[in-house]
Amino acid sequence: MDADMEDAGDGTVWMTYDELATARGISRASAIRLSFRRKWLRRKGNHSEALVAVPPAAQVPSPDVTHDAIPAVMDAVTPNLINESRDLEALTRERQRADQAEAREATTRVQLDQVTQDREAARIEAALAQGEARALREVLAEARRPTWRKWLGLP
Repeated sequence: MDADMEDAGDGTVWMTYDELATARGISRASAIRLSFRRKWLRRKGNHSEALVAVPPAAQVPSPDVTHDAIPAVMDAVTPNLINESRDLEALTRERQRADQAEAREATTRVQLDQVTQDREAARIEAALAQGEARALREVLAEARRPTWRKWLGLP
């Protein structure tokens, strides 16, 4: 099996973990994890170091996503975040204004309900007063009517 790997001619190279780490630009521990994760063949080298059969595609340095992409992504995302932050602040201010307007509306409705109740109470009192005034007018008219008309039953 080892002979097949060397003779395959597909570009597979036997490397130590240190060489793999240097070639890919990663740590030795990451190189060991990578070889186990990808299930690459291993064998013992001349100096009691483990050698790993590394396919050609894996021999090139891995793209450094954490360091190369972050500034580009941050440059692309930062203006959006700033705009969204401004939009959020504007929406927050609008929400506060809306809450204040709703509070004023609620207060106005309570005041309107109170005025409506007061008006209804005043209307009822006015109706009672009118009835009382009518009754008093009738009593007064009866008192002013001459006695002889009362005896005869005349108006």
